[in-house]
Amino acid sequence: MPGTGLLAPYNESMCLGQGFNSFLQTPCVYNAVTFNESKVVAERAGASPAGVSQVVSYSARFVDKISDVVRTMNLSAGSSIKSGSIEGPGNSLSVDETKFLSSDLNVVVSVKVSRIPRLYILLTYYTSNPIEHVQVNNDKFLDIYGDCYISGFIEGGELHGIVSIKVLDASNKKDIERAIKEQWIGIGGAAEVTDSEGSGGSQLISILSKTETTICVSWSGGGQIKSESGEWSLDTLLRTAAAFPARVASCPQHTWAILTKYDNDRDFVLWADKNKITIPQYQGVQAYVSDLLDMYMAYKNNIAKLQAVLQNPKDYVMSSAPEAISTTIAALAGERKKMKAQMGLIVKEIDILCIHPEKIEEVEERSQIRPPEEWAIRLPVPACSALSETAGTDEDGQVSYGTVEQISWKPPKAPTVAAKGSIPTAEPEAVFKPTLSFLEGLIKKVSSEVVVSTCILPLCTPAVEAEMCADELEFVSSSRNKSEFRSYRFDMPCGSATGLYFNDATELQTASEAWPTRIDINFSNWGPREYPIVGWYYIQYGQVTLLRGQEAGTPIQTLSMDLSQGEFITKVKLAAENICKAGVSGVIYVEVETSQGRVKSAGHALGHHIIEGTPPAGFLGLKGFYGRHGHVVERMGAIWGRNYP
Repeated sequence: MPGTGLLAPYNESMCLGQGFNSFLQTPCVYNAVTFNESKVVAERAGASPAGVSQVVSYSARFVDKISDVVRTMNLSAGSSIKSGSIEGPGNSLSVDETKFLSSDLNVVVSVKVSRIPRLYILLTYYTSNPIEHVQVNNDKFLDIYGDCYISGFIEGGELHGIVSIKVLDASNKKDIERAIKEQWIGIGGAAEVTDSEGSGGSQLISILSKTETTICVSWSGGGQIKSESGEWSLDTLLRTAAAFPARVASCPQHTWAILTKYDNDRDFVLWADKNKITIPQYQGVQAYVSDLLDMYMAYKNNIAKLQAVLQNPKDYVMSSAPEAISTTIAALAGERKKMKAQMGLIVKEIDILCIHPEKIEEVEERSQIRPPEEWAIRLPVPACSALSETAGTDEDGQVSYGTVEQISWKPPKAPTVAAKGSIPTAEPEAVFKPTLSFLEGLIKKVSSEVVVSTCILPLCTPAVEAEMCADELEFVSSSRNKSEFRSYRFDMPCGSATGLYFNDATELQTASEAWPTRIDINFSNWGPREYPIVGWYYIQYGQVTLLRGQEAGTPIQTLSMDLSQGEFITKVKLAAENICKAGVSGVIYVEVETSQGRVKSAGHALGHHIIEGTPPAGFLGLKGFYGRHGHVVERMGAIWGRNYP
């Protein structure tokens, strides 16, 4: 069934007859339809100010979901997911999603003013204008032309304000909500914004002084609606909204573009049927896409919280939820990767629905997206809030902590003051023994939790273990090594499993510098082979130099790099020969890239499988290599490191 007229927020890049994708609110090819310019000019001239009236829509309400904000502003939920943010036309309003989701109350104030007649209507003055000699299918047509075209513009104005309120005392939430409702009911007749806000405004200011309030406001039309020196407040926003239509009457501007679906035209329907083109209909997917937007922004909020933990892990502890996320860097980085993968699945579903909205039932049924709440309840919590959440009072009104079992303590009653010359009824030690017992128990409890949070992690992934030979696998599997070398991670090896085993990590304990200061990798001809292989390499750590392989004359090629203070090697590429020659399948290509963007390489990579490695999350760069060597370096694998154990 052909779609009805649609509106999209106006921006200055729009023009009449331009194709448009209404699902993502993105412009497409110019002159998708042609129109009679003289008719448009005549209609513009026929619009006299005396005959202009206004249609006003005003709303002020509490909202719980970010999709409610998008719907109020007439923005595309799909576009917000694709861009990863919620922004008005021309970045006029950028919503702080994290602030919105962490607030206790969110108020959205919206005023929309449209002037009649609507200018530049093309509904009866256009013809379809497909590009000649371009063969299109459904996907290509949507990409080039969109699903509709811009058939006109509406003048007027709109104002949007978002007020996010963080209540410092939860018991005041209902009072704040009631005061806000009373204020916007009482202010509905205001015709002008003044500096004197009255008793109602003063009362609201007093109540909001006990909160953390963030206000974002954007408007188009109406000119300067507030003095530049004044700051925005909720009361000012409500008064400005009430006076906004009067200001738009004297200073309107283009506010919305009118969109018309291609299949509203009979001639286009005949052309589309002949060329097997179907215009997508998005009415049935909007509710699901709004849900996807709420999930996407919830994941974004979870990642922001997790990032705060990564920056200061000592300030957080594990939550009491089942399968709580540890505060270790590896655990946090792993969960962040999983959540980003979920966000990627949401974007993929948007891409599918953009082209095939008719597959909505199939997409919902096969969706693999997990609720973001599964992560939200498992995230680490601030140490101070974790302690306060477990605190309670016992039957005598004394504070006890549920996390410290069987060591709750009630202060003893003060010893009775005896008459002068008599013996006290309680020894001083009796007063302090319960306190000491409590503290000892608490220390034991905290110590046990610290042991749990610093669990031993593997030195490499299972995929790397699968490619290791026996002595390499023995090293990374040792419990002692997992503890001693926990600040290292071993990457995929490259080359043949011949020669003697070496591991640079075991030599770094005596190095004067923690990170490489210079690296030299030398290639030489060894045996009957087509390309030179790594014969030997040096890595310098200040005054300590490691040599692997055997230095043999002048190298054929050399990769040399000096590393400055704070510069790390953050990418390593290795390639080995495809076949074994003279008992060795040597390393024939090495490429390194630093944190400052410098890249150097040596050897021959064309036609060979390249192993590429980068530091895992939480690790900074290359510490050295492990592998096997003899007359040449027969096998190499990167070792990544970090600055703390």
